[in-house]
Amino acid sequence: MIEEKNKSLEKGEKVAKVVVLLSLFIALIKVGAGLLSKSNAMMAGALDSLVDVVVFISVLWGLRLSKRPPTSKFPYGYYKIENLAAFIVSVLIVVVAVEIGLEGWKTFNDPQEIEHVSIAIGACILSIFISYLMYTITTAVGEEIQSQALTAEGVHSLTDVFSTFVILVGISLSSLGLQKAEPIAAMFLAVFVLRLGLKSVKDSVEVLMDVSPSQELVEKIEKSIREEEGVLNVHDLKLRRSGPFIFLEAKIDTVPQTTVFKAHEITEHIETKLKTDFPEIDTVMIHMKPAERKELLIALPVEEEKGLNSIVSGHFGHVPLFALITLENDEVKNLRFIENPYAKAEKKRGIRAAQLLIENKVNIAIVGEIGESPINILENNFIQVEHIPPEKKGSTLSEIIEMFITKRKEKA
Repeated sequence: MIEEKNKSLEKGEKVAKVVVLLSLFIALIKVGAGLLSKSNAMMAGALDSLVDVVVFISVLWGLRLSKRPPTSKFPYGYYKIENLAAFIVSVLIVVVAVEIGLEGWKTFNDPQEIEHVSIAIGACILSIFISYLMYTITTAVGEEIQSQALTAEGVHSLTDVFSTFVILVGISLSSLGLQKAEPIAAMFLAVFVLRLGLKSVKDSVEVLMDVSPSQELVEKIEKSIREEEGVLNVHDLKLRRSGPFIFLEAKIDTVPQTTVFKAHEITEHIETKLKTDFPEIDTVMIHMKPAERKELLIALPVEEEKGLNSIVSGHFGHVPLFALITLENDEVKNLRFIENPYAKAEKKRGIRAAQLLIENKVNIAIVGEIGESPINILENNFIQVEHIPPEKKGSTLSEIIEMFITKRKEKA
């Protein structure tokens, strides 16, 4: 699992390196074109692209640090460094947007003639092509490795496509005599980038503040847990993001007869299933406890039917009858007897008798001698097996039930 995470982070790191170079190339093109054309909108776009360079360097730094293994000081790993990097980047985007808007307003009141229009237009077209290429790569890889920073920057690359197009339109119109078109384009770009930056700040802060992911994801995970055999209820399900990964905590109620071994088996199966179905899940913490049950159905083997005075048999598979006692709040509410059709079977009498109790939805089986296979079958189907002490052999149903109730009260 750790190796897979590191592979994902390394993939994100490689993409970030490529995009850093592309962003730097775009920034240099825009700076050169902006200086030659004396276009404030182009210079604003260059400033935005330079921020992109800083952005991807911070993302690269975050992804690299995220690969560090957990330590005693950072037991949950360094994944949130990526979210911190995304937050810093988002703040820079907001600052740049404000600067672009102010510069655009200044130029609007004092418009200037655009020079070397063909160079400016060529720079815009080339920037649009490269920005769209960056958007395609970063979004695809960001979604694949569940990287918030890469995905956010992919969306930002798409906004670069639109913002550069706006600059292209503004410069083209200015060259045709509409000189205020270029500063209007710059201010439009500022509002566009500001909105993007504020949303990115919000997303980053939510992750840093351990805000739960989408309710839809919570419901899907809860449904997946509830489908596990032996789980009666799921509550206090908590999810929190840390970088591209999710940490999960949940409290689960199981049937009261669940053994410690079976509870461990259920927990491991839930963890494996969740990590398979939801690859972004890193850690699963399950707090499991048996649910309280007021009513219990108890099965005891007997040789003949004499009500509560029936003698409990020391055998299991070849007894002719099973007494089924409904116990509610430690009081006998109902008693009925069922025939064991497998009592005279030549093979697997114990296993078939166990299956009979499962079919009758028994909660507890109080028995004398019983084979290992029937015990395993009963416990795997959440039927608690209680053994009759040697000194209690030959006791009546009433005496055994009284012993069972006393033992329950002592444990409580």
